[in-house]
Amino acid sequence: MAFPRAVRENALVKARRHCCVCHEFAGRSVNVHHIIQEADGGENTLENAIVLCLRCHAEAGHYNPKHPLGTKYAPSELIRHRDAWFSACESGAAIYASTIEAKVKRTYTSSELHKYVLIFNFHNGSKNTVSGWKLDVFFPSRLDVSIQDVEQYGDVNINGRRFKKFQVEGTEVVYLGESRELTDPTWTKLEYNIDHDIYFSASATEMKVLWTFYSNTEPPLRGELLWDELQEF
Repeated sequence: MAFPRAVRENALVKARRHCCVCHEFAGRSVNVHHIIQEADGGENTLENAIVLCLRCHAEAGHYNPKHPLGTKYAPSELIRHRDAWFSACESGAAIYASTIEAKVKRTYTSSELHKYVLIFNFHNGSKNTVSGWKLDVFFPSRLDVSIQDVEQYGDVNINGRRFKKFQVEGTEVVYLGESRELTDPTWTKLEYNIDHDIYFSASATEMKVLWTFYSNTEPPLRGELLWDELQEF
């Protein structure tokens, strides 16, 4: 049985439609989850409710007290997450943050060569509307990179290593809770090659991609993709 409408709305308002675990703005992709399932005696009350995004909701029901290694969220942990987030939202101490998701997609495979594209997605989780952004991506100088609708700059030195610098920027408006694909496999493309020479001579410390995202609303977001994430040779 689902939560009564009043309980569900109360939980959503208390959480500001943000996930109580990861604090991502979930918008319409939100679940009001039973901390203790009805089959285990859980009630349809606010005390047994937690607001979760789709990702955290998928993980919340996998707890097994007999095998705690590698499990997800215990009911007691969910209650602490819920109470802390409700309190932060009520007091005004809640910090909303945007996120960048970086994914690798293979576009070509042969026995001697693999090609991949990097796909970056921006999710606006801040309180403000983003009206301008810029993404800097840094590839190891040894990698062969092809681009489309992307600016390439001169090589830069980062912590004693040379990187190729690429930049994508946009001016479209991104409202709270919205997401935008910053690069894609076709139109705004960052594609790189991994061949036998690169694969067998690469070191995990050397071969990584760095990125920095700038917007008009927040401090820069930074991240990296490590060697094991960049290829499946």
